[in-house]
Amino acid sequence: MIPVLPSEIADKLDDATPASDAASDVEVKRFFAEHTAASRPEILTGWVKALENHFTRGESRHGSTVSVLAGALKEARAGYYSAQDALDELGVMFHDAVAKPPTSSKQNAARNGEVAASELRGIVAWAVGQANAADLDDLRDRVEREMHDNTAWVFSANGHGPASSIGPAPPTPPKLAAGVLSVEHLEQDFWDPDELRQI
Repeated sequence: MIPVLPSEIADKLDDATPASDAASDVEVKRFFAEHTAASRPEILTGWVKALENHFTRGESRHGSTVSVLAGALKEARAGYYSAQDALDELGVMFHDAVAKPPTSSKQNAARNGEVAASELRGIVAWAVGQANAADLDDLRDRVEREMHDNTAWVFSANGHGPASSIGPAPPTPPKLAAGVLSVEHLEQDFWDPDELRQI
């Protein structure tokens, strides 16, 4: 007989297993076909930088890609950038990272070819499932609250302090560098806010 979990632990667990949260092949194709809008393509750079930082720190390449791609595809579903752009950027990073020997005990052996491609397909299916289940109103509220003014958060993230302290914003915002989003923008379920502040 399996004992019942205490309610304080059970309440914190998701009701579904990760496998049951994954999207089918048909759902994945539909997701990428439908989510092509790009109202805020610059915010994808934050996810790119987050994944890069996870790999640099020797974190699990699989686990890091799962978390980052799920967050990125939620924003793609909200229309901030195309789902395909997110996959193109993050998928290449995943393939490059897993083809290298592990740099820590948190990373599995190197893999490439069909093994890595199959792994990424599984990650994508799970991430699409998460994106389809996301509350877009909450996501849009968070993005608007935390990144309503591109110029302000670009300057702040680049170490220049508030935009008001350096004078008026330039007439054309500079091209965004990786890692220019606020900590709160990233999915709180996946990230330690103190670690994100180092991004």
